[in-house]
Amino acid sequence: MVAKNWIGGNGNWSNAANWCGGLPASEDVITITTGTPTLDVDFAVAGSLTISGTGGLIVNPSKTISIASTGTVDFGGKSVTFKSTAAGTASLGKVLGTLNGATNVTVERYIPQNIKRAWRLLSVPTKGTQTMNAAWQEGQAGLTNTRAGYGTLISGGSSATALQGFDFASNSASVQSYNSAGQVWSYLTATNTSAMETNKGYFLFVRGDRTQTAAPAVVTNNATATTLRTTGTLYQGNTTPISVGANKYEVVGNVYASAIDWTKITKTNVNLSYYLWDSKAGSLYQGGAYQTFSPLNNYKPLMAGSYGAGTAADPFVTNIIIESGAAMFVTSSTGGSISLTEDAKVSSGGRTSFRPSAQMNAIPKLNTSLYSVVYGDSKIVDANMVAFDASFENETDELDAPKMMNNGENLGIAHNGQKLAIDARKPLEATSEVVFDMTNVKAQTYQLEFKPSNLNIEGLTAQLKDNYLHTYTTIDLNSASQSYPFTINNETASKASDRFKVVFTKASVIIKTPSFVISPNPVEGGEVNIQFKNQSSGKYIARLLSAAGQLIKLTTIAHAGGSSAHLMQLPAMLARGTYQLEITSPEKVKTVVQLVVNKK
Repeated sequence: MVAKNWIGGNGNWSNAANWCGGLPASEDVITITTGTPTLDVDFAVAGSLTISGTGGLIVNPSKTISIASTGTVDFGGKSVTFKSTAAGTASLGKVLGTLNGATNVTVERYIPQNIKRAWRLLSVPTKGTQTMNAAWQEGQAGLTNTRAGYGTLISGGSSATALQGFDFASNSASVQSYNSAGQVWSYLTATNTSAMETNKGYFLFVRGDRTQTAAPAVVTNNATATTLRTTGTLYQGNTTPISVGANKYEVVGNVYASAIDWTKITKTNVNLSYYLWDSKAGSLYQGGAYQTFSPLNNYKPLMAGSYGAGTAADPFVTNIIIESGAAMFVTSSTGGSISLTEDAKVSSGGRTSFRPSAQMNAIPKLNTSLYSVVYGDSKIVDANMVAFDASFENETDELDAPKMMNNGENLGIAHNGQKLAIDARKPLEATSEVVFDMTNVKAQTYQLEFKPSNLNIEGLTAQLKDNYLHTYTTIDLNSASQSYPFTINNETASKASDRFKVVFTKASVIIKTPSFVISPNPVEGGEVNIQFKNQSSGKYIARLLSAAGQLIKLTTIAHAGGSSAHLMQLPAMLARGTYQLEITSPEKVKTVVQLVVNKK
């Protein structure tokens, strides 16, 4: 290891002229005694880094400092700042070695400009005695502002005063904490009397930075960008588990100065779905809405909002990342616990390329969305999904996602006495129903949108029953999307929670003698040939099923007619065993061929 000393005053870490002995390497002994370098590169400390004297450190947006198992970092209680801007957010990566003196660290969270003032579900990524007034209000109250671009206005109840840390009084406070026992949000009575430290989170109504006016406080006012920041001691190591009660919701804050991967968090008897508050979702006047992320939906949101950077054909993107400064809701069917781990940290925020297995992608599903239609303008306000597979249970379990209720309109699924956002069930039977639970609708026009996937099953039909109009409307299960407009009026029955349900009917399936040959069979590799014998031209659907009837793979084959062979790739890591290959012709005739897999 080589000693490297910072001599550049204030400047970029990547400038060799700022170092005595040249740029430091990961395994070097690094000392900062004076000046404040700006870390403008990702850096893993495998040797040592010490900040002493009047030194400090700034970590640039999107850059990460991490500590290898052989590394030792001592911030010495000096000022260290993890910056956050529109360009990204700095992070403290995995701490596998030793971190000392991280007691005067500022962690920023940039909040971008929004088309409306909205609520945010936020965590506190530092611990210590700092109050909310000192942090998110920049130590100011009573509409004072000397730091444009930072902080936000926080209002209290009707009798709130600046002596309590609030900026002004209003009908309701703009910051709340979650009461787990009562499953309700509670308004804070002061922002300057106690430490804001929490491993859970706060609901904060963000109006923009502190230059914004208190009134009018309608959510449609444009909210400027701002940066919220807290200062204190960094969290490191695995966090203390947070208990989640049976059939209860709990707020869990990402208290790390790093984004984390939901799939790597330690969960004990906690449901597989999580919920984020999306400030861009819901109607313009809602101030946001809850988004449900589930493995059954590839961890994609159910409606448009902040997670829509996909393609026209697949507009929503997979999200398993919880950003630094964000908090989430989790739930448990039986009671459990959840804790964060260093291993769950990811190098940067944003989306990932993670995708669940092909089996999840091929499961039959029905996505249903509720749109508010005002003056001809449609806006999605809520959505749900039901999925069908032999591996699921009809009873509520960890795969189901209970419905988080929004302040505005809600469209859930009523099943087993519960309201669900995502419902995992056994395969459809001769007659199955999906009963919707619709609440908080207003006297206006709405629209239901149905998006079936993998429901083009032989003999299966679906109809939407409107209990108010006493009508049945056919849902085309081969259509990518289908809408049903309806109106809410002053009659109670028009806005009944159970006004709508989808009724499925499944006719018997015809199975004919096989007209296809599979080769090789048994399978020794990762692919098979399907030999078509004197078959008509058209689109054929091939479904690979387990012995229990569970869908493993679905593919479409374009056959030119006559006899020919078509190659089919098998899923990776397919277990040894006996499977059924079901082939459906353009005439909707099913053929089932047994397929034996020896090894892959």
